[in-house]
Amino acid sequence: MDVLNNQRHLASADKVPTIYLGNHDHSHVTWQAGARDNAGAMRWVKTQPWAIALFTAPATPMVQNGQEFGEDHWIPEDDHGTGRRVLPRPLRWKQTDDPIGRWLLRLHARLIAIRNTYPGLRSANCHPPAWADWMTRPDADGFGVDVERQLLVFHRWGEAASIVGMAITGSNSQVYAFYSDGTRSVGKIDDLDYYSAPVAYTLPGGRTPADIVGVAIAKSNDHVYAWYRDGMMSAGTSLNLGAYIAPRSYTLPPGRTPSDIVGVAIGAGDRVRAWYRDGYTTAGWSRDLDLYEPPKLYTRHGYLRSAWPQPRARRTV
Repeated sequence: MDVLNNQRHLASADKVPTIYLGNHDHSHVTWQAGARDNAGAMRWVKTQPWAIALFTAPATPMVQNGQEFGEDHWIPEDDHGTGRRVLPRPLRWKQTDDPIGRWLLRLHARLIAIRNTYPGLRSANCHPPAWADWMTRPDADGFGVDVERQLLVFHRWGEAASIVGMAITGSNSQVYAFYSDGTRSVGKIDDLDYYSAPVAYTLPGGRTPADIVGVAIAKSNDHVYAWYRDGMMSAGTSLNLGAYIAPRSYTLPPGRTPSDIVGVAIGAGDRVRAWYRDGYTTAGWSRDLDLYEPPKLYTRHGYLRSAWPQPRARRTV
């Protein structure tokens, strides 16, 4: 556990440790798995928990060439001056297609995908923060090393990501949530990643999630529309917000700015409904948010209509 969470041994927080199971100075980890009974890679299954720990640790994982398919070269720790330790050992690529190689390749590909999907696995956050060799039982919360059960339990998490936009599809009523860390999930109203865990999405023109002021999905074709703080909008897919329409300008009711928008939705006939901080709502289309309906009051929980400002003058279209 202390090796797994070695971030605390670094001199400063801006440094990242590198963690690995093997390197080119030693025998392949797959060979070592069966070294005791001279079985080598035939005991490859023993490397699975070590590979899982490698890709879930708070460090940059390093994979020795061939480890991902079970290469099992033996290297003497002391060659007594014969030079055998530094001999070339080419990878035997045919092993990628034998039963051991195929299974380990799938395992490593899956672990890489999991690490890329969940930002918490790429953060420096890990609990327990430290673990001494004499500690053989889990802590009061169940975390740590249980020697008797041969079990290790630790917790990883990322930085808190806020929601910058949400939308519901017209075709199947799935809920799409877009987060400040550049990922989006797909789920239900009470479980936002029921169908898809957060995966990265892209924005057009160098924009960031912080630039988004509203997201909506068209009922007619499930295209995802996004409105930005710089007065531009785009349309695309949930993973590429500019795939169909590159950024174009949009207009708002008089006296309002993009930062006044608190929500956007697309309803029947693909009409765009926008809500503003001052308690007003408009209806229009993606590039003219009050084309069809000028600002009018909407009811907000906990507020009295009489306390809100009166509708502003209708602008000329």
